[in-house]
Amino acid sequence: MSFRVNRLLIGKLSILFCLVGLLAVTSISQDNADRWLRVLTDEDSTIEVNRFSLVLEPDQVIRADFRTTFATPMLLKGTQGGSYQSRLDSIQFRLNDKRYRVRESKFVDSSGHVLSSSSKGASDEWKSAWGRTGSALFSAATQLRPFGTWKIVSYKYASGENPSKSDPPELKALLASGMHLAFDHVRVADLNCDSPVLEPTVMTDDEFSQRVGTSLKTMGIADSVNALYLRCQGRITISNDVLKVGRQATPIFGKPSNRSIDEREVTYFPTILMLRQSDDRMLMLWAGAFFELERTKNIFLPEPF
Repeated sequence: MSFRVNRLLIGKLSILFCLVGLLAVTSISQDNADRWLRVLTDEDSTIEVNRFSLVLEPDQVIRADFRTTFATPMLLKGTQGGSYQSRLDSIQFRLNDKRYRVRESKFVDSSGHVLSSSSKGASDEWKSAWGRTGSALFSAATQLRPFGTWKIVSYKYASGENPSKSDPPELKALLASGMHLAFDHVRVADLNCDSPVLEPTVMTDDEFSQRVGTSLKTMGIADSVNALYLRCQGRITISNDVLKVGRQATPIFGKPSNRSIDEREVTYFPTILMLRQSDDRMLMLWAGAFFELERTKNIFLPEPF
């Protein structure tokens, strides 16, 4: 009887392990499938972008990974009969003049093996991104994280204190707003900038303490963090009717002032520090508090034609 029970138990455990393994494989396959977003479709090829690949680089340059899959295998130059099914390109884009260049290409066969790769130098020529393909690639890259629409879900003070009922109404009201970050425009609450400057950096705990006066650990972050400074070098406007004509300016939207706002254009945009917690979570230092941002579901529309 014991032997029979053991056999039944072993059989059930085997089925359970098979199901767990199948779920794991399915999950991995789903993650890989969700990683690529369709950018362009032609008769002989399709171009996709890796949704998690965007890297912010110095001097207003971003970089993203693209995959071109061909309908029929392509002959690989320099080989005898070698062919590749897809090409992986790491492409840089200059935000200030909308130009791009390919930094690295990998040629992959139908089974997923990399047959060859080539790297380009930093002196390679930048090409205009105004054509059909270039414009679609640029549009796709500038829709990836951290670009997009973010929702403010909570906040706490830089000292680590949590919100309280006595907090200023202007501060609590920001929970109902959000941030939209684009390469050529940013909106935080009701403040708009039409020429943002993004400066990425890796911030250590010491640097954070000097900048903010507290530790990263207080924010629930380890020894260092990928950070982003956001500055404005263009026109700044208030675009919402929340600030009525004649209402007194507050530190939320600019420097403290006794001057009433009698027009929709202001002259001050604070430097914003953002800490990237994950692909869909950021902390934003704004109005003396750290706001937790959650990236909303953004519609991906890369094709300009």
